[in-house]
Amino acid sequence: MNVEKNKVVITGVGPVTSVAVGREALWTALVEGRSNVQPRSVAVDLGRRIELPIASMPPGESVAGLDTHINFLANQELEGYRDLVYALLAIELAVTDAGLEYDRNDNRIGVIQAFEAPGVERTVSRMFGLFTAPPPMGGPPPLYDLLAPCFYNMQAFIYVHIVGKAFGFHGYSTSVHNACSSGAYAIEAAAERIRWGEADVMIVAGGEAFDTGVRLEWFRRSDLYAKEPLMRPFDADSSGFFVGEGAGAIVLESETHAERRGAGVYATYEGGAFAQQGWKQVIPDVRASRLKDVISAVLSKSNV
Repeated sequence: MNVEKNKVVITGVGPVTSVAVGREALWTALVEGRSNVQPRSVAVDLGRRIELPIASMPPGESVAGLDTHINFLANQELEGYRDLVYALLAIELAVTDAGLEYDRNDNRIGVIQAFEAPGVERTVSRMFGLFTAPPPMGGPPPLYDLLAPCFYNMQAFIYVHIVGKAFGFHGYSTSVHNACSSGAYAIEAAAERIRWGEADVMIVAGGEAFDTGVRLEWFRRSDLYAKEPLMRPFDADSSGFFVGEGAGAIVLESETHAERRGAGVYATYEGGAFAQQGWKQVIPDVRASRLKDVISAVLSKSNV
């Protein structure tokens, strides 16, 4: 039986980047060729630091609109979780950009979050601080008691819960953690909820911040991290890639819902397709047919 599925459109965007915050400001920064990539010293072990080029976010107090979310997280005993605070601001920007109005107590708005390692940076940073502090009188510090809140906050559902609480979203919500492909998976997962009528509106969001270099040291040791603050992946002299801090959020809606409320539409999301290679973590297996199969699948799925 053929079932008519809802079309999915994008009606709002919320970029939070090291060079600009907000749609118009980011576009201006890109056109002007701005960059905020600077060498930064980050801890990778007890007493050991490395210097890496990172597109770092400016201090929180200088980012317009961030104070409200910083204070909210502090009240939730999540002070210092920068990836999450950036994502909250991104969601606020995307919802505003979409002109989305809703009842905070009664709605089906859902969220699919794309965080690679929620809570990890805060936990490792806290551990480094405890291990390098002078030992207290009478024996070693009670590490479990001091770190237990951090361990708890590394569970992915915490971020989902906090976003729902911050904005009053009550629809289908979950997290995706698939490394560099997390965003693509999250968009497709959100679109599926809309296609089958389980939601009229879905938010896709993710954030990133680096308080330490522990997640980047592996790339550096593998000679994949850039040795200069310049990313040029298609250059024969490329020295690798670097990371950036910030967040992004988009609002996905069913086409009928967007039309009903007179929303502006940036694009139609036609669909995605995915496959697990099971070969190497950073190099695709070009000998296999999986890349071809994925392209064929998405063309078929989206009727393109």
